[in-house]
Amino acid sequence: MSAHSTKATHAAIKAYHAALKEFADFCADHEGATETAFGRLLADTGRAFGWTLIPKQSMKVDGKNIIPDGSRSGIVSDPNREDDPQYIVRLAGQVVRVSVETVKIVKGLPADYS
Repeated sequence: MSAHSTKATHAAIKAYHAALKEFADFCADHEGATETAFGRLLADTGRAFGWTLIPKQSMKVDGKNIIPDGSRSGIVSDPNREDDPQYIVRLAGQVVRVSVETVKIVKGLPADYS
């Protein structure tokens, strides 16, 4: 993976924090709001590397549609750390890397795998 030079002053990071503030101004501080802002951040920063994010996919489990949210990955819902402004930058890079590696794994699956 290429080294990444996104800093806390990068336009995408500033837009992310502005979006979180806007959501908070409307009392929308739930996980979905944070996820939306973080998704935009990943898309904006990943574009510089020619990456395309894969949207969440639903799957059927016991007859019910579910959307895996990565909760078992150790990623917390709120990626903000006031004491470490570079944390979100590192986290964005890690999430993009996981996405890229997932694409490699999926491409390696047999065509009839479901």
